[in-house]
Amino acid sequence: MLVAPSFFFLCLPNPHTHNTRFLLLIVFVKAAGAYTAMFEGELSIAPGDAIYVTKQMPNGAWEARINGRTGTVPGNLVLDRSAPTVHTAPLPYVAPPPLMATVPQPPYPVALPVYNTSLAPSSSPAFLPPVDPSAPPETQTPLERKVAVDYNGETRFLKLRTTSLDDLILSLREQLKVSTSMTVSYFDSEMDSYGLLDSVDDLPANKIKLKVVTQTMSWWGWSVDSTSWATKGFETTRYSSLLVKEGPHIHHQPALDKFNLVAAMLGFDPRVVTKVFAISNDKLLTNFENYRDTLYAKHRANPGLFKKEEWMTMPEAEQRKKFINWHSDFSDKFPWNDKTRPRVIPMLQGTSEGAVWQICQQGFGVVGTTDDGYYGAGVYFTSKLRYASQYARAGADGNKSFIVSMVIPGNSFPVVEHPFAAGGSSANPSGFKAKACRGGYQSHFTLVDGMDINDAFPLTEDIDPDTVADELITFDTSQTLPLFVFYTQ
Repeated sequence: MLVAPSFFFLCLPNPHTHNTRFLLLIVFVKAAGAYTAMFEGELSIAPGDAIYVTKQMPNGAWEARINGRTGTVPGNLVLDRSAPTVHTAPLPYVAPPPLMATVPQPPYPVALPVYNTSLAPSSSPAFLPPVDPSAPPETQTPLERKVAVDYNGETRFLKLRTTSLDDLILSLREQLKVSTSMTVSYFDSEMDSYGLLDSVDDLPANKIKLKVVTQTMSWWGWSVDSTSWATKGFETTRYSSLLVKEGPHIHHQPALDKFNLVAAMLGFDPRVVTKVFAISNDKLLTNFENYRDTLYAKHRANPGLFKKEEWMTMPEAEQRKKFINWHSDFSDKFPWNDKTRPRVIPMLQGTSEGAVWQICQQGFGVVGTTDDGYYGAGVYFTSKLRYASQYARAGADGNKSFIVSMVIPGNSFPVVEHPFAAGGSSANPSGFKAKACRGGYQSHFTLVDGMDINDAFPLTEDIDPDTVADELITFDTSQTLPLFVFYTQ
């Protein structure tokens, strides 16, 4: 994908020890192929792009600048396996001769590659070292900071990761053991008050004080007890299931009431259902709530980047508006969507029984749960049972299996483009077949004629409520949370 990078050694004198730290730093790589961004914050790469690499992220990706844009690219695309090892931590200190007039050399022979300036963009910023050279390496703690946290009125002192808003919220959840929605505020000493935390850039250089307020259990949460719920999965992928109903026998009335409410909101008759299980997965729930909290902060801090609306000026804007209005009206039916935080909606997916239980254990990222990817290379959901049933596979007993998942659509892009070019089977170049999520959005949405999945393409005329089916496509597994598994004949 990319050619081997250019390197240089940076010698940084330490004023405290008169020693010199040698850092091997990547400066530029040049793209030999293309890469399409798959997630928020990633950069797309075109062949021949000069890529200015600034640092390695904790998750193995690289932060980079391409043509004036800053974001991340997967680390395995930046370095080929034949390239030298890259040291982002300092090499050992070496004592130089006293009163030296030149920069000391490493204690071992080093072949310095020639710095290839032809790859450098003309407007490249100055490179900054990833660590402070004035302090010994053992004192560096770039990933954690000591923070005073007011948690529901109780003060705690925690060591939190503050490299990004995602890391901060996730480390708060891990240490406070929070799985419901929470609000994070920071103390602004200048204003002498707390303000909602939108970015880690809001945090002061020292004496960080946060306030965390958690909400009561979300509607999609469960109170799991060992007497009724069965624990399944492995140590790192445990989840619990509760038999709610089997045939005419009701095993748990409160859970059945919740399922019947979902059925009523989605417009199908619960009497067609032969068996129902409730699903609780603490790990998936934590990731789900964390995604919602983080997306809320991103939408507030930078709507121009994460909440775009350029579809309003695109071709067929009126039809796109109809799609968005239908989607918004559907979301507004659910009482927990108060228009202040990212919406959460129940959606359906029909699949095989084996896939159903794998999803309950590990989420939607572990199995092939997409169709041909007509409207994006993601996970497909619908609110229409009759449409989902066309994708469901019958088991040995003839029953079809479905998942009810809570989904965070975020900012949805309305897709009206046909997946195929006119008069042929090749992909429409202006469509979204097998493509990643459009930048500035978190999902794709379209309305189709739901009577036949083989002829289900974006509606071009008025929406018929008797035949219409919606398709919601998500691209991040944390946007989804399995809530029920059910079967129909």
